[in-house]
Amino acid sequence: MKLFGTDLSSRVILGQALLVGASVAAGFMVSASVASAVACGGIVAIINTLLLSRSVYQAFTNVSVSATGGALALFSGLVVRLMLMTILFGVGFAVLKLDPLPFILGFVIAQSAYGFGGLDMFYKATRE
Repeated sequence: MKLFGTDLSSRVILGQALLVGASVAAGFMVSASVASAVACGGIVAIINTLLLSRSVYQAFTNVSVSATGGALALFSGLVVRLMLMTILFGVGFAVLKLDPLPFILGFVIAQSAYGFGGLDMFYKATRE
């Protein structure tokens, strides 16, 4: 499955979902509140990845028109992602009253899937 024209973003999102699922399962061993905080942090990271993938796709499609259009798409995507992450973290902490440490750990664990995707790209590049 290709997401926004790339296999890499699909692999990263699949990796994030698998890591978050394993983390939620481990969180249930502690308590349901820890598991829900880890799940919410992971969902925030996956939303961040989807927005990043969309803005990179838009930048590549706009760069054929002008380089400024591609840079503008990346910058506007960055601003949107930062604002949305701030709002989602605030909702998780203030509205849902989730524990901060498991929430942030869920976010960080999901973000670590980028490393696995990068390792895969590095391995393929050195074999060609």
